[in-house]
Amino acid sequence: MSRFLDTGNPFQNGVTRLEDDLIYRGMKTVIDIFVKSVKKKLFVFVQTPEILPSNIEKIVENVKNGNDLVEFDKSFVLLNHTMARMRYERLISECDKCESIIYDSLFWNTTTKTWRFYDEKNSGLSYVTTAKHLSFHGLELSNLQ
Repeated sequence: MSRFLDTGNPFQNGVTRLEDDLIYRGMKTVIDIFVKSVKKKLFVFVQTPEILPSNIEKIVENVKNGNDLVEFDKSFVLLNHTMARMRYERLISECDKCESIIYDSLFWNTTTKTWRFYDEKNSGLSYVTTAKHLSFHGLELSNLQ
């Protein structure tokens, strides 16, 4: 498994094609190295939007106080994942051994059209940690789906 930290960043100045993008080329180099050591599958976690870690500590308070959770959800997203998705889609499409792990169905709230990284029905139980990793509950949720 691999996680790239800068995949959501925009193209560098003057870059218009993915092939010329330094971030994508770096991802491709790393994946090519990994693939040489893999017999069957390389699982790649496809990025969700980058979140604002300080909001994780505010989840319970917002849920308990009955605040507008849609607005709170919107405040979670620090960096949109559009650029990251574009890079990952190309990377995985060019890799026979790569298998994507996509968590959209777990965290995208189709009713509110927002990303929701907590369970409002369970007193705001968080699926992510302040270190931007899946919490135990987030991992458990992914196993149930």
